[in-house]
Amino acid sequence: MLKDVSGVKKLATLNTGSFDDPRGLYSRSDEVRFGSPVNMDEIVFAARREPVAKRVVVDVAFDVMAKGFTVEEEAETPRPEWTRQVSKVLDTLDVKAKLRELVLFERLYGWAALGLSYKDNAQSPSEAVLNPAEIVSLTVFSDHNCTVLDSDTEKSDDNERCGQPNKYAVSFGVNATQKKIHHTRMIHYASRKIGHSWRGVSALEVLYSDLTAYRNGREQVVHALKTHAAGFADITIKGKKSTTQLNNFKNKYKLQNLDGKSYFIHDTDCGIRWIGAKGKALDPSPYMDVSLESLSCGSRIPVSHLRGATAGTLAGSEVNDREYWGGIAMQQSLLERVIWDLIDKLMETNQIEKVEDYNLVWPAGFEISDQSAAEIELKKAQARKLQLSWKSVDEVRADEGLDPLPKGAGQTVLGDSQGFFNRFRGWLKRNNQPEGGEIE
Repeated sequence: MLKDVSGVKKLATLNTGSFDDPRGLYSRSDEVRFGSPVNMDEIVFAARREPVAKRVVVDVAFDVMAKGFTVEEEAETPRPEWTRQVSKVLDTLDVKAKLRELVLFERLYGWAALGLSYKDNAQSPSEAVLNPAEIVSLTVFSDHNCTVLDSDTEKSDDNERCGQPNKYAVSFGVNATQKKIHHTRMIHYASRKIGHSWRGVSALEVLYSDLTAYRNGREQVVHALKTHAAGFADITIKGKKSTTQLNNFKNKYKLQNLDGKSYFIHDTDCGIRWIGAKGKALDPSPYMDVSLESLSCGSRIPVSHLRGATAGTLAGSEVNDREYWGGIAMQQSLLERVIWDLIDKLMETNQIEKVEDYNLVWPAGFEISDQSAAEIELKKAQARKLQLSWKSVDEVRADEGLDPLPKGAGQTVLGDSQGFFNRFRGWLKRNNQPEGGEIE
């Protein structure tokens, strides 16, 4: 049974102030309860205003499609011309940009769909695709421009699509009326489905409480610097003064226009002393890192990448880069089903020549530094040198894909060359053989 959250909503309303501030995002952290319900408006607000949320939603989507992909025929002799044909068709449909948009909205709303505009014989888009001739364009749909009514989902338990949308209610433009689109004209994408048949969970939902705490923490640091670290004016009025006299002094010099914590007025009978921190500057980093580390855990983005790069520093070590791009590779693998489905449909319309099988090839996102590459080459060279102790030169060359040396010069095992010469010199002495002459 759902709990009554009216009190939480009322509290959020009280904290909004004069601008759109859901759940008191810019108010005191004790007014935001961990685990309280989160609606989609709050998640969208966070993606627009919170740097870390933007990193998780927008930047990840751009990195997934940053270098694009290529489609190669899976055959004994792949044809480069087929790959070029596929690339040309996909570029015409602006597939790279549409997939980036698809990933962005899927991460924001938890689901998205790639709409296919067909030239076919169906009477309307609400009907199944009939004799498709061409896919003309692509459109990305999600919560911002599309809904799925419960009556439009598959209800039959015997149908493999049970619970999936049969039709999507989409809208174009600000004042446009909704139109129904049949599911055969959509490619549905939801990579984080938890307890729902077609809708996934937003990538920000699990992070929202920590995003709020992190934002409130930064706000409190600013207030602490403003009210404590920046100092204040200590104004002493001689003699004992009444409250009215002190207020008259404030009004005379218009001190009420200043921040209430930027000055202190008192008479000679009153003073001030610091308690608590006793004037010492506190490092807020350990308190902020708690939220940042939790955000890193929930997003699979290293802390260094969430913080970003500053002048003279790197965003993270190669270990962190490998971890981040490993997460991007995972997102790319989840997206492949959408791309396969699209290419198969383009084959059905004969916009792409039909082949038995094909592969998607993603360029590596992570590239090691020149120094690391040099260290790897050095270790490989040292390993090859050790192998010469029990392998012939030609065997080591074969491991590297090289041809044998001419005239059998590489058929010997070098072993420990210095030790070999020492043992050979000893053999010459034992057998009374000259070192520079011919062996008898």
